[in-house]
Amino acid sequence: MGDAGVHLVRGLSIDIGVASEPPRGQVPALGDRIAEALTPPRQYLAISDPETLNLLYWHGPPAPRIAWMADNTAEVPILHPDDMPTALDTASALRVTGPGRTVDLTLRFLTLDGGYEPFDLTASLIDLDSGHSALLVVLTVK
Repeated sequence: MGDAGVHLVRGLSIDIGVASEPPRGQVPALGDRIAEALTPPRQYLAISDPETLNLLYWHGPPAPRIAWMADNTAEVPILHPDDMPTALDTASALRVTGPGRTVDLTLRFLTLDGGYEPFDLTASLIDLDSGHSALLVVLTVK
């Protein structure tokens, strides 16, 4: 017999048990887990620009029924036009007093059906690592 048809393979197989599932995404940071644990049902956390009141970020799921993805235009603003002065005055007062103060408000937001609905919320100023600040807005949906 020649070398043409014979191949010898040696190996070792070890069963180390069931393979564990790979991690799915990143593990949430401790601060995110604490915020989630402290947020009661029907409350939603939003981060907003304290000067323009534009939504920057939802911490967790967005509030239902609010048309937060709608284009904020003069014809169809997300915040009811009659509530805008109160909201801007409140944000301005929070910027002056700084973090640590919380204000309760009821503001009307554009809803998915095109109308405006009142939502209770609290707003407070938070310092960001960049030296800037933001508004932490906690909306309560009934």
